[in-house]
Amino acid sequence: MAESFRLKEILAEEVRLLKDMVALEEKTMQILMEGNVGALAEANLQKEELVKKMAEMEKQRRLLLPSGVTLREFCRRENPPDAGELEELRLHLLQLHSSLQRMLKLNRNLLKHNLRFVEYALNIIFPRKEEPLYASSGKVKEQLPLSTGLVDSNA
Repeated sequence: MAESFRLKEILAEEVRLLKDMVALEEKTMQILMEGNVGALAEANLQKEELVKKMAEMEKQRRLLLPSGVTLREFCRRENPPDAGELEELRLHLLQLHSSLQRMLKLNRNLLKHNLRFVEYALNIIFPRKEEPLYASSGKVKEQLPLSTGLVDSNA
């Protein structure tokens, strides 16, 4: 049952890391609203470290469970003495995954909105005549028939 004990340690660490990631995404939302570029860069570095740690924990978890076997199936088959604790950890992980997905979606929408605004503002201030413009979606955007912008070489 050493596997079960180690699995419990790994899952508890994954819970801790996911809590940290959710908190960091909440902080990122505030940073995006404030427009603090330096804080955003710092938060992204922290997220990168958390993601690396999560990937390592997930790799260790997969080594303990047979390929294709879920934690729920493992508990049913092996019936470890700490199956109840493993199930609690599993449910906590699912809840945190859901919270993280929600925060990521909100932050992604904030970023998309900001990119559309920047694109709109740049097109008004510095319209381009012959160069293809790319929308935030990555597609080539149709040009507006404006010949000059708010700021041009004739101003």
